[in-house]
Amino acid sequence: MKKLILSLFIISMLINPIFAGEYDSVYDYVAPEEFTFLTLDGGLWNVGGNSASLEYSDNVIEISTTNGVSNIDINLDGSYRYYKQTEQNELNYGAVADIRLGTITNSLNLTNGFISYTEYGIDVNGFDGFWTAGGNFLVNATANTLTFTLNPGAAIGIGRVYNIYSVYRAKLLMEHLGVEPTVEKVKACVKVFETTSEIFNKYTNNDTDLSREFYEQLASAMGIPERVEDVILLNAWNSQEYAFQRARYINMVNGWDARLEVDLNIEKNFGGTSISGAAGPTAQIGGFLVEDRLYYEGEAQVFFNYANSSFTTTIDTEARAVYLPNDYSWWAEAIFEVDYKPALVTPLSFDLAGAGYYLINPNFRAYAGLRFYGLDDIALFGGGSIRLW
Repeated sequence: MKKLILSLFIISMLINPIFAGEYDSVYDYVAPEEFTFLTLDGGLWNVGGNSASLEYSDNVIEISTTNGVSNIDINLDGSYRYYKQTEQNELNYGAVADIRLGTITNSLNLTNGFISYTEYGIDVNGFDGFWTAGGNFLVNATANTLTFTLNPGAAIGIGRVYNIYSVYRAKLLMEHLGVEPTVEKVKACVKVFETTSEIFNKYTNNDTDLSREFYEQLASAMGIPERVEDVILLNAWNSQEYAFQRARYINMVNGWDARLEVDLNIEKNFGGTSISGAAGPTAQIGGFLVEDRLYYEGEAQVFFNYANSSFTTTIDTEARAVYLPNDYSWWAEAIFEVDYKPALVTPLSFDLAGAGYYLINPNFRAYAGLRFYGLDDIALFGGGSIRLW
C-alpha cells in the first residue's frame, strides 16, 4: 500500500507541472452547494402517477352489499434529501418511505435510506488526506415479515480527484457562441454547472422560474446576459456539432487519490442475521498529457471479501485513454479492464477495446472499433447515422 501511494504521488508531481493545461487552475475549484426537499404523496390505496385514473385505481373504500364486509386503505409516500458541499467537506443524506395502513394491507417500507460525510484537508502521515463514512439502509415491515439491511462503509486516504467535465463543457459552450473562453469566465460557468441541483431544487410555484434563473446565470457568467435564448438553444444539444464535441469530455477527471476502504453488509430477518463485507486499498488517477491532446485515467482495487464464512480476494483494474485532436471532427478512445477473482473457474478476465468517432458533416456521424474479450473473442463493430433529406 505504501509503495502504491508513493508511486502515485511521484507520478502526479512529475506530470502536473509539465503538462498543465490552460484551465488547470479551475480543475480543483469546488463550488459551494446546498439544497433540501421533502415531498409527500398520499391517497386512498394508490398514490402518485395515475392513482386518480379510473383505469388504474384499485377499490379503496369497498362495501359489500352481500355480506356487509367493508375495506379501506390509506397510503403515504415520502421523499426527503439534504445535501451540502463546501470546499473541504460534503454531507449527503435522505430516504424514501412508503406507509400503507388499512384493513387489507399494513406495511412500512423505508427504502433508499442513505447518509455519507466526507472531510478533506486532514493530515494523514504528512500527506493531504481525507476520510469518508456513511452507508445505506433498508427496512421492510409487514404483519408477517421484518427485514432490516444495513450497508455501512468508511475509508481514509490521501489526494483528491476532481470531475472536470464542467470545465470543458463551459469552454466548448463559449466557443460555439463566439465568446472568448477566459479562465475567469470558465470558472464562473463551472460554478453555475456545479450548482445545478441547488438551483433546480428551490421551492417554487412555477418550475419555469428555475430554468430561467439557471440560463440567466449561465449567460451572465459568459458575459452575454442579453443572449439567454442563444444559450438555451445551444445547451439543449440542438447543435449536432456541439453535441458531438461535448460528448468526448463526459466523466473526465483530474488528480489522484489512494484510500483504504471497508464496506459491510448486514441483513437481519426472522430467519437470522447474515454478515458479509470487503476491505482493501483503492487508487485512482486521471489527467492530460501532450498539451491536453491525450487524456488518461486509471483505477485499481484490491479487495479481501468475506461471505458465507469464507474469504476470497478480488483484483480489479481499469484504464481509459482519449485522444483529442485539434480537429474537432473526430476523436478516439480506448479502454482496458482486467479482473482477477481466484474463486471463479476462470479467475482472470480482461477486456480491451478501442474506437474512433467521426463527424463527417453535421448530419453524418460514424464510428468504428475493435474489441478483445479475453484471449478467444474478437469483435469488430461500427455504425453511425446519416440524414439524407
